[in-house]
Amino acid sequence: AGDVTTAAIHVATTFTLTAEGEGGPKTKDVTVTIKTASADPSITSFSATPSRVKRGQTSKLAWTTANAESIEIAVMGAATPIHTSMNATGAFDVTPNDTTTYVLTAKNGDKAATGNVVVQVPAPIVNTFTATPQSVDPGASSTLAWNVDLADTIVVRDSANDEVYSGGA
Repeated sequence: AGDVTTAAIHVATTFTLTAEGEGGPKTKDVTVTIKTASADPSITSFSATPSRVKRGQTSKLAWTTANAESIEIAVMGAATPIHTSMNATGAFDVTPNDTTTYVLTAKNGDKAATGNVVVQVPAPIVNTFTATPQSVDPGASSTLAWNVDLADTIVVRDSANDEVYSGGA
């Protein structure tokens, strides 16, 4: 048994070991190759479909990368990915409760490329909320009216926090 350290190797080199003895010589080859630098990963596309959803609805994140050994998807600012894959191309469903930025990281060795996509979950918009009449005699009633966008339900409470109305928008 034995070993020897070669001089610096700059190109692929084949080494031949020859063992000589009474039965004649015996040879064995081994080739040392040169590592190629890993290619820079890139993100060809990263999208969310649809890019605008209501709370609780699903959006599909889809990606295409080049020269990536793996990908990770994380919520911007979060340390832990929500999805990892060894696929250069793929898709993953998300169900955000609020407008969320997703970060795709494509990795190849110690190199990485990142891209972002935003899934919007718009908050309801109260266009108008009126009382008619706005001033009443003691014991009288008033009609409350509203116009809202992007809401599924409406709840109206009085100043004592009692529910006056609850229903569809």
